[in-house]
Amino acid sequence: MKVLSFLIIVFLTPLLILLNFQLLIFNRNFYKTQANKLNVYEQFTSSQVVDTEVEKLINYFCCTSELNSDFYSPRELIHLADVKSLIRIISVQFLLMLGLLTTCLIILIVKKKIKLLTVGLQWGSVVTLFAISILWIASVLNFDKLFINFHYLAFRNDYWLLPADANLIRLFPQQFFVNFANRIALQTVVMSAVILVTSYITGRS
Repeated sequence: MKVLSFLIIVFLTPLLILLNFQLLIFNRNFYKTQANKLNVYEQFTSSQVVDTEVEKLINYFCCTSELNSDFYSPRELIHLADVKSLIRIISVQFLLMLGLLTTCLIILIVKKKIKLLTVGLQWGSVVTLFAISILWIASVLNFDKLFINFHYLAFRNDYWLLPADANLIRLFPQQFFVNFANRIALQTVVMSAVILVTSYITGRS
């Protein structure tokens, strides 16, 4: 049973990060807020162009919608296809981790090993908070390097290297990804803190 508690510790951090990625990547309000905040609307002929293309992009990532080939260059289209594949892989990983973690929780509850369950959640939360802190410090010190290294790891080609005037870059300037990462970190920290406090209280009762 201790193995199940250990698995909770190991998988809680990536699960929470992937969960918040899933919640944010299809969050239309976040894109709209960032477009206003980063003056993206001023980069195009009308705000309608931005809203329309972002909506198409979200539908492309989640479903079977097609992108506007007149808006994006062939290089951008290839990169976006790679991004869609990456999102699908992340979704599968999330579901696998969710299934594994849920199984561990159910077994511990059925076996009435509440102490092991709460200890696993507590330490998993602590590890998550520590990991997010390290990543946040690394991003503050050198986000550019972190951003570039992520692309080298995530993609097997260089189609993500786009000119500054590419529509995809104009839609999503680098600060968008800084804010995206910060939002995931914040949401993950909040969830971890809630789990930590709840599991601590439950373990003492």
